[in-house]
Amino acid sequence: MTKKNDHLIIITGSSGFVGSRLAPEFSHRKNIFGVDQKGGSFTSLVCSLSNFVADDLPKHATLGIIHLAAARFDHGVDADAYHSCNVTETKNFLKALDGARVTSFIHVSSVAAIDGQFIPFSHDLSCDDAYRSTKFLQEQAVRSWAEDHGVPLHILYPSAIFDVSARTDTNIGKLQKFVRAMPILPRIESKKTLTYLPDFCRFIERCVNREVPPGRYLTIEHPVLSVTEIMQSFSGGSKRVVKIPFIEQVLYLASVLLWLISLKGKFDVKLTPNRVVKLFSNTEYKDIDPNIDIIWYTKDKEDIHQVIEATLR
Repeated sequence: MTKKNDHLIIITGSSGFVGSRLAPEFSHRKNIFGVDQKGGSFTSLVCSLSNFVADDLPKHATLGIIHLAAARFDHGVDADAYHSCNVTETKNFLKALDGARVTSFIHVSSVAAIDGQFIPFSHDLSCDDAYRSTKFLQEQAVRSWAEDHGVPLHILYPSAIFDVSARTDTNIGKLQKFVRAMPILPRIESKKTLTYLPDFCRFIERCVNREVPPGRYLTIEHPVLSVTEIMQSFSGGSKRVVKIPFIEQVLYLASVLLWLISLKGKFDVKLTPNRVVKLFSNTEYKDIDPNIDIIWYTKDKEDIHQVIEATLR
């Protein structure tokens, strides 16, 4: 029998990379309701967000939302598919929540959305630009809905989420696997922001527990490392670092040749021009929206209140 004070945590994208790691953190509460297009251990409802119906939930429950669901690929997905998944699906989900008793909302955005505000959506955008643009539009929809309904909102901006086990469907995962097979490491000084998945899950849990006030948080590891430092970390720190002349130009020319061989991008050859450009581009996010409450969190940081106090001064 559902009691009036029951509280349910809805996790969208519950079978995804973050969702499947996050949901077990709340399993002891026995009040998790996972929604995903794919089934999984913590997915209660297998459906698209457009088909989600709040009437299926306990009538008297209050709801806390953790919105993870989104499409993220940098190859083989057109702009319209991104817009449908990231924007239309989210708007339909929000509409389904209109009559529900939502008491908190955590939206997992992306640092890509920070750049996406400057990229007007169009049907011919590249994969990367379509992702950036639609993540910004998705965030806009969530912010507007939360404001209209008076719901406390956390917006989190992770970057290149990784775990101990390497993924094969992200650039950071490809780098993790590639580094293990390399006899030496090239010196690449560009800085890259990263988000370590266990840290990120702990931060989300603290948001759910109301230890972190509503706001917009840049949730990345600190200090920001160079590509070479990241590769050293992934390799265990034992490999020799070598400065290779013109490595950026060589890799870019090789990627263009592979792109042509792959029939102009019809097949994913792993080394593509846009991936090379990103590898050598700084993503420190030093000069960003002043309304974002910058949170530098690390695996060694135990007291989240110290972090918040230090960053909000």
